[in-house]
Amino acid sequence: MDDDLLQEMEAGNGPTPTDRARRRRLATTVAICGLAFIGFGQLSTGAFFTDQADANLTYTAGDVKIMADGQSTYQIPAGTFAKMAPGDVSFVPLTISSTGALDLRYAMTGVTVDGPNAPTNNPLSAILQYNVYSVPLANCNAAGVGGGTLLSTGNALIGTSETPLFGDKATGAQAGDRPLSAGASEPLCVSITFPSAADNSYALDTAAVTMTFYAEQTANN
Repeated sequence: MDDDLLQEMEAGNGPTPTDRARRRRLATTVAICGLAFIGFGQLSTGAFFTDQADANLTYTAGDVKIMADGQSTYQIPAGTFAKMAPGDVSFVPLTISSTGALDLRYAMTGVTVDGPNAPTNNPLSAILQYNVYSVPLANCNAAGVGGGTLLSTGNALIGTSETPLFGDKATGAQAGDRPLSAGASEPLCVSITFPSAADNSYALDTAAVTMTFYAEQTANN
């Protein structure tokens, strides 16, 4: 129908009322098709559906914790030195525990505080000798330590300033450091010797000795 209308228009025939109606219908049809095409193009090339999801990560830091007989700083019981005579040797058993979440390595130091009766030139800090052994607690005695492993320098003195006994409290793996897994424990034995060479100047002298254990994580360190 539309083709006939176009042919009549090309032939130069004057438009009749019927022709004018046809033209209006044709124009309307073209306009509708054009709008439909534009709308379709907008639906096809316009905004895309998008979405976003956040992943929230929760970190739990492990910890390093070391205990000596249930204490962070272990002080040898006062009775250990009670009435010690020259030539005596006392033995102190210790259980070192890793109670944190991470594996660790640790070092041990000691410091002596001389009592008020300490002679100026001969305090106990200058004469008492210490050895630290890795040995079962049941063997923390004169007969048993010989079968253990000596961890400290033999017959070490613990001065009035912090004195290393084994390992190194500096960060990182150091010679003598003791590894200990999380949740594990190990027995140690400390021997204290009052040398027989001590004379009367040490009579009634007192001293307090504190052992400190420094621990650090082994992971990435």
